[in-house]
Amino acid sequence: MILNPIDPSKAIIHRERILTALGGGMPPPVTVGLDISNRCGHRCVWCLYERYKREKPLLMPEALAHKAVREMAEAGVLAVCFSGGGEPGMNPALGRVILACRQAGLSASLNTNGERLRELGEQSLAALSYVRVSLDAGSAETHRRLHRPAEDCFERILDDVAWACAARRTTVGIGFLAHPLNYREFAPLAQRAGRLGCAYLQVRPVKGMPLDGPMKAELFAEIEQVRRKLPVVVYESFTKMEDTIAGRRNFERCVMNRLVSNIGPDGCVYACCELRGVAPIGDIGRSSFKDIWFSEEHRRALEGLDLGKCPACKYAKGNEIIERVFVRDELHRDFL
Repeated sequence: MILNPIDPSKAIIHRERILTALGGGMPPPVTVGLDISNRCGHRCVWCLYERYKREKPLLMPEALAHKAVREMAEAGVLAVCFSGGGEPGMNPALGRVILACRQAGLSASLNTNGERLRELGEQSLAALSYVRVSLDAGSAETHRRLHRPAEDCFERILDDVAWACAARRTTVGIGFLAHPLNYREFAPLAQRAGRLGCAYLQVRPVKGMPLDGPMKAELFAEIEQVRRKLPVVVYESFTKMEDTIAGRRNFERCVMNRLVSNIGPDGCVYACCELRGVAPIGDIGRSSFKDIWFSEEHRRALEGLDLGKCPACKYAKGNEIIERVFVRDELHRDFL
């Protein structure tokens, strides 16, 4: 049996925090996204944060990043995800901040375009629970058309992925956003990833750039061929993400925004990653993360949230699962 670390149902592992949230309390967040960079050397055609990055083209000062790490640990956070925003590797302090997470007892992960992966060094790589490299192409030409990097870097990124896999210090995965320009390149990318020793590939749709029926059918046929023939695991998130992109919300209340948070490169704290750049609930440059998270202002902000105005959210499925398991008890949890 293959366990899927990208499955949103894993939220139910954090039962006590969920029950606190459902009871009207404010548990410590499980995961916080720490955006230490709003700069990026790629201009991906699907990037959702172009405006936010233009308005705040910042790198988080290293002292502020270390303050954030200490205070997240003190607040009871379990894990920190370095993502974006921009490309985390643009901040030269990334490796040191990852090591600080481990020293503080926090798990850490990295989502990256991979262009500066090797700059981390093996010690920082070993402090990550996983690293996922967004390649999204099986050829340099398609990578250039979709990621629009400042200079061609596809093969160099794959060399760095090979380095990370050979180090055997963390789980290395590859991200593939399925787009009309790349859907026929999933199998070639999977072959490369398998030879390099990657643990998995994650396949997702692109918001606003869907595959048509025949494209999707062809892609899924390739996914099944890869699963049968190659020694690499494929996690596809189409059902989860297509519901999200279509705005289908099969839940009444957002609980995930009490389990996750996001900190921007300027120190602003947001209720979740989908609200980057929108109505911060505090600033860690002025207050501690713990004081911000457990403040009455934060509680009122969440209670006043209009779900109908939320953007398409990757946590929608997590909310649906929480409601079905903990509110409606569809699993009949006491019957093992």
